[in-house]
Amino acid sequence: MGCLWERFVSESDWLMGHSRITARQLAECREGWAKRFIYRLRLRIAQATFEYGAYQAPEGDLVALYRDVFSEHMHVPYDQIPGWAHDPFWTSHPVYWQNYVIGEAVASQTLVALRRQFGRLIDEPAVGGWLARHYYAPGAALPWREKVRVATGAPLGTTDLLADLGCGEDLG
Repeated sequence: MGCLWERFVSESDWLMGHSRITARQLAECREGWAKRFIYRLRLRIAQATFEYGAYQAPEGDLVALYRDVFSEHMHVPYDQIPGWAHDPFWTSHPVYWQNYVIGEAVASQTLVALRRQFGRLIDEPAVGGWLARHYYAPGAALPWREKVRVATGAPLGTTDLLADLGCGEDLG
């Protein structure tokens, strides 16, 4: 839900209603957001990929694995990437990075469903009730994939996430 709540402050109606932003500035803001978002997704995918590889072969050269994975996903020269051991996240939150990527897919798909049902997302009290009913009230009784399917009417996918990035092809 953190991914979803973060997105509300990038919504057009929030920006237009809470600032003196012009339509052109709004378009520029959206473009800048998409560029930063693409970087962040690539970073999270690289982090998750490294983590999976490290668990598959913990006796391997994890510095080389880290550099290879990040070089591939982030398009940064191999010799300019630091090692992995400086970050305690790898051992304090195992198998977690992929949740950020999944969370962004949930956020995109949820925003599409909310816009379809309510039009406006900001200053619309029914949005909070919808979120509470579909996501918060079930708690851990339903897995996230099931919550998203019930809430949005479709299985969790990448279509809406890619549309947020200006892409049109669903990758899964």
